[in-house]
Amino acid sequence: MIFLRVQIPVGILAFWRLSGWGCVMSVAMKLIVDAYVSLKNRQALEDLRAHRQRLKRELLLKQTDAFDFSNSIRAFDDEVIVIETGLQRLGGAAAH
Repeated sequence: MIFLRVQIPVGILAFWRLSGWGCVMSVAMKLIVDAYVSLKNRQALEDLRAHRQRLKRELLLKQTDAFDFSNSIRAFDDEVIVIETGLQRLGGAAAH
């Protein structure tokens, strides 16, 4: 088994502990978006946004009384906001 030692800023770690597992992907998405913005890769951001929107649509179609995907749907919405913020940082229209 291999263990990696990762340095996490204290603010992120505190936020992670307070809000539970849900913010892990949010932090990861912010890092991904920051990387694409620094590379000026608008197409990758647009593809990422389309992917998250497609996943949300698929979950909405599968949601029933027995399966509640509201937390996942909310997470996809939050991620789309992060992605659109990245698109705005690149300049130009972000909304689709």
